[in-house]
Amino acid sequence: MAPVKFTRKEIEARNSREEAAIIIDNVVYDVTEFLEDHPGGVDVLLDNAGKDASQCFADVGHSDIAMEWREKFVIGEVVDEERWPEVKRVVHEPPPAEPFSLAALLNVWGPPLVLAGFATLQAARAAIMTSKQFTREEISKWKSENKTDTVFIIDNVVYDVTKFLDEHPGGHEVLQNVAGKDASEDFDDVGHSLDAKDLMQKYKVGEIVESERVYAQKRQISWEDNKQENDSSFTSSWKFPVLLGIVVTLLYSYLFG
Repeated sequence: MAPVKFTRKEIEARNSREEAAIIIDNVVYDVTEFLEDHPGGVDVLLDNAGKDASQCFADVGHSDIAMEWREKFVIGEVVDEERWPEVKRVVHEPPPAEPFSLAALLNVWGPPLVLAGFATLQAARAAIMTSKQFTREEISKWKSENKTDTVFIIDNVVYDVTKFLDEHPGGHEVLQNVAGKDASEDFDDVGHSLDAKDLMQKYKVGEIVESERVYAQKRQISWEDNKQENDSSFTSSWKFPVLLGIVVTLLYSYLFG
């Protein structure tokens, strides 16, 4: 069955709570019944009712779930003679990588180590080259415009944990509280296990652009630091006065006993 065709003039009349229609990439959506359920609020849809909302929709960066959900509200298309070019979302591409040289690695690491891990290195390089890159502003906007999505940053990596909310051992509130933010410090403070860190990989959706990456300063602990801490903890604990008392008693018995 051929889709129903609308002129842009016909859509302009559907700009109220009683009848709200919008155009996205030449497809017409009737969002009247979705106004109160829209995660971004009623006003966003009403402001675009009767208009072409392609650019607005692309700028927000909706999730795959949202892209599928909108298909429920399709009622037709714009007539052929009034169609506009589709709006594409801008994605920050990673900078070109340096040429990958196996010979250089062989010289530095030696054949056994390089050959053993070559497949892993190639896979990791491929993953980096195809990874989407986001600005911090995009992640912040993602939160404000998509209130049902939970996306945050950990060590310059972007994660979408929306589907993990109900499974998180610490509760969904912990994750939602850092949505749209850099959660690196919070993640480190909790002290997650290696299994938890491995699990996070399935929710990775990209990385922060190189110019906005932040690298945490790790505290270097030397043997002297450990020695001082151990000495300090010993002298300030109950063990030191007890041991001192025993030594004094033995010395007194030896001299005057």
